[in-house]
Amino acid sequence: MSGSGAQAEQLLRTEEAWITPLWNGRVYTLQEQSVPVDFVAPAEGMFVRSDPFCIPRGARNPALAKKCINYICGAPRQSGLAQALFYASPSRQVTYTPETARKVVVANQADFKRAVPEDYNLILDQTGAWRRRWNAWKVA
Repeated sequence: MSGSGAQAEQLLRTEEAWITPLWNGRVYTLQEQSVPVDFVAPAEGMFVRSDPFCIPRGARNPALAKKCINYICGAPRQSGLAQALFYASPSRQVTYTPETARKVVVANQADFKRAVPEDYNLILDQTGAWRRRWNAWKVA
């Protein structure tokens, strides 16, 4: 188990690992560097993570913050991010080229139905046990 996405990338680059959880955008960056890897989302489903925006209570200018969020979430910017980083957009106004749709993983309703949001409470509760199992497996 790698400690970070950068560490996982390095393990794939040096062929010390041939499978690892890694964000799709990182995989396509490795491909551009001629590393022979591909991103695969299992038919059974895949974890998805969101990056929410928030406006802190008591913010000095919440109206301007909302305007900024709406700008960032607008279809032109979201389309650009999807094409550059291959992360899906929450905007239903964004359409993808076939190549970008293949890379963003969750590009349509069928993909979305396979998407499983991470259960952070479960992860926090089980991390220690999972790490012990992983470490035991590595030395076996």
